[in-house]
Amino acid sequence: MDVDTKILPIKRRWTQFRLRTLLILVVLLCLGLGGWQIYWTHFANYVVADPVHVGEPIHVRGQFVDWNGRATVYVVQASLPSRRAKLGRIIHQSGGGRAERSGRWTFRFELEMSPLRAPGEYELELRPMDRPSVFGKLFVLPPDEDTK
Repeated sequence: MDVDTKILPIKRRWTQFRLRTLLILVVLLCLGLGGWQIYWTHFANYVVADPVHVGEPIHVRGQFVDWNGRATVYVVQASLPSRRAKLGRIIHQSGGGRAERSGRWTFRFELEMSPLRAPGEYELELRPMDRPSVFGKLFVLPPDEDTK
C-alpha cells in the first residue's frame, strides 16, 4: 500500500481570513480615526495672543473648523478665568468679525482688540457662529518701566 505523506494546503475562500489579520486591520483603523479626531479637535481649532503690556493693543489670531463651511462670523472675548462656575465671567474686552477660508473646512482670522487696563492672566474665548467655543490664554504684563 502506497501512502502519500504530502500534506496539501487548505484552500480558502476569498471571504475567509485569519483573526490576526482582522486584529491588525481593526488596530490600524482605530489608530487612523483616533489620530484624525485628535488633530481636528486639538490642533485645528486655536486662538492665541502674544503677551502685551498694559495699555498696548492686543493682537489675536486663530483658526476654527466648520464642517458645513458656513461659519465665517466669530466673536472673541477676553475675560478673567472664574474660580467658581456660579460667579460667571466678567468680560473685559470683546471683538469679532469675519474669518477667511484657508482650507476646505478651516477658517483663519486676525483681530486687534483694544488694550486692557489691568495686568494678569486672561482667558480668550473664540465663539464661531453655531460652533463650540475654543479657549486660549492671554497674558497682560505690567507697564514697561522704560516707557514711563
